[in-house]
Amino acid sequence: NLHAAADYAASADRADQATEISAAMHEYLRSQGHWDQALALHDAAARAARDAGSQLAEARALTDLGDMQFLTDDYPAAQATLGRALEVYQGLGDRLGEARALTELGAVQHATGNTPAATASLTRALALYQSLADRFGEAHALTSLGALQHATCLLYTSPSPRDRQK
Repeated sequence: NLHAAADYAASADRADQATEISAAMHEYLRSQGHWDQALALHDAAARAARDAGSQLAEARALTDLGDMQFLTDDYPAAQATLGRALEVYQGLGDRLGEARALTELGAVQHATGNTPAATASLTRALALYQSLADRFGEAHALTSLGALQHATCLLYTSPSPRDRQK
């Protein structure tokens, strides 16, 4: 029912309602594995917000869409979508949104093996969260940075197949 309501809101020039429903449903759809529904919902919300000229709503929908594209292994789309969300947040001066987009972008960069970019994105996100005194965001960024550093450490300290045979 909520998905239908969001679709209706998007088609009836009610971008704010479409994006609010989309945002409210994100964690549920994500955690329950309804990723195809989430992709469609967030895409429609982003388009509705863009058409209505609501940049903040568009950036939020784009961030959620990028997260879902990442989960469905569409890394090029996720990187482009999150890059667009980041640009919008920066243009608006929304540091919390910027930090969230950077954290999501860092996960995509990590998954694609771009360790320097992932480190830069997550470090910027951490600094933003710290400047905002957002302890939850700070913890998320630190956890992501720790996972990245752990993976990098394993990559460079794992014995080679030849060493394991000795």
